[in-house]
Amino acid sequence: MAIQCDVANHENVRAMFEKATKAFGTIDVVIHSAGVLGPVSNIGDAPVEEWWSAFEINAKGAFVVARELVRHNQSATFVNTGTAASFFANPGQSAYTMSKLATNMLLEQLNAEYPKLRVFNVHPGMAKSSVLRKELEIYARDTPELFGSTTVWLADQEADFLRGRFMVVNWDVDELIKHQQEIWDEGLLKSQPFKGNIGEGGHFRL
Repeated sequence: MAIQCDVANHENVRAMFEKATKAFGTIDVVIHSAGVLGPVSNIGDAPVEEWWSAFEINAKGAFVVARELVRHNQSATFVNTGTAASFFANPGQSAYTMSKLATNMLLEQLNAEYPKLRVFNVHPGMAKSSVLRKELEIYARDTPELFGSTTVWLADQEADFLRGRFMVVNWDVDELIKHQQEIWDEGLLKSQPFKGNIGEGGHFRL
């Protein structure tokens, strides 16, 4: 069943979930891949409305879809299509990198607030697409099928050690499984720029 939907419009998303649950009874897995690159220009030259539209689609869109999912099934699996670009500044792509960074924290918030919800943030590798810069096409050796097969694996309980975390589809799954205790114990693959404690006087210290 195909349903056209504007992910930034919560009424559209609500109606989509209602149609899906009426047809299938429950929603167990959501793969959220809606997103845009936004304007490619430095901040001083960026068109304001177009720049903010990227946040509406990328960050708000992910929020609206996730919000509706937890209202339907708090034990479901939510896989978000993330990007490694959210972890570094890329000149000319502030709308994209910043909105995707906000989405990273949304995923970690979901993981913290809904302990039964299975949340994953997945970079789809480097495949040829409309948002890939032309000079990077020679490195585009991954395929959409790789992303698809990875998300199928994430729907299985074997991937539970990656809940609330960021991963890349071309990482070796067997290698990840081998290091799952280390990933869990050390809190790896999360957006944690630093760790610290509250020190004397209530001040944060590293």
